Amino acid sequence: MIANSPGADPRRGGLPPGHPALRAFLGVPFHGRAGLVGMVGVANRPGGYDAKLVELLEPFLVCCSNLIQVRRSELERETIGRALAGRLAAEALVAELASRFVDLAPEDVDEAVVHALGSLARHLDADRAVYFSAAAGGSRSLRWTRRTGRGS
Repeated sequence: MIANSPGADPRRGGLPPGHPALRAFLGVPFHGRAGLVGMVGVANRPGGYDAKLVELLEPFLVCCSNLIQVRRSELERETIGRALAGRLAAEALVAELASRFVDLAPEDVDEAVVHALGSLARHLDADRAVYFSAAAGGSRSLRWTRRTGRGS
């Protein structure tokens, strides 16, 4: 967008309070593979702006667009990596906790549940973990069985 008389330009949107006056303005969007990446705006160049200046800026805009896209890709990979690491840690915890219940003597179930709840609370950085069991006879009521964690 080239506006060498921005005050009279029908596309003007106004300026925030305290913004310096605009005598000339150039706004150039830069695009990437996924669409609009950003925009460069410059103002108040003596003599104003023209399409030739936009052509001169093109290599700079392509470079900026590529750098921004690379950084966004890096951030996305980091986010995905953290999510995957968290998922793998959770799966490993579940497998480890489940293995404790294999061939467990009935008298050791309570201790195993308390330990599993503590591990779960620590993994989730939760204040507490609570286990409810259904009442005998298929009743829909739940009975608070165990609670563990920092808030216990």
